[in-house]
Amino acid sequence: MKRLRQGVWVLVALAAGCRAPLGIVGRVASDYLRLEPGNRWVMVGVSGDTVVFSLSPVGGAGDSLWLWELGPLAYEINQEGDGVYRHLVTLAYRGGEPVILEDRMGLLLPVPFVQGATWKDAWSSRRVFMSDTFHLSRRFHGQVEALTRLTVPAGAFRDVYQIRLTDTLQVRGPARTEEAVLDLRLYFAPQIGLVRMETSEGDTFSLVRTEF
Repeated sequence: MKRLRQGVWVLVALAAGCRAPLGIVGRVASDYLRLEPGNRWVMVGVSGDTVVFSLSPVGGAGDSLWLWELGPLAYEINQEGDGVYRHLVTLAYRGGEPVILEDRMGLLLPVPFVQGATWKDAWSSRRVFMSDTFHLSRRFHGQVEALTRLTVPAGAFRDVYQIRLTDTLQVRGPARTEEAVLDLRLYFAPQIGLVRMETSEGDTFSLVRTEF
């Protein structure tokens, strides 16, 4: 199972006393994300294999990043700002030397979740290195598709947010063009966090138990 590090997620809880928008069912963002260091979500895949999703430190003691491992994916996260952002880094190579085509923060999830909300992120860049030109184009779309009920091995949950994320990345170099598409559905339950993840590669991971 190939693991891809997808970037940095940044999240924030609602300030105390704020009124929750329609569709939030009276809960703050932290109730749904549960991204506290050391938390573990034990999942089962479609093949019956057990996979542990976890949150662990990245780098040295002074590093504020945490690695959120989600089976075939991995996101670096950091808690700041008013949304869930990711650190996007894309490299190309010329003569064995890296060419940085993208190094930025991009919105991944607005918090708190609101049923029906949509958001987009688009980016393009052009770099010339050793007389070669590289072009990058990224198109990202997110949507809170539903507030629903869901049953997984860990139990039955109400007020579950179903979120779809589609990320298309294209890199054009002097020799060829490469394109990658990531299509995910994430399901977040109150007090638990992520309870199911479905990927465009056909992988589905469902929660068996939490270790908080």
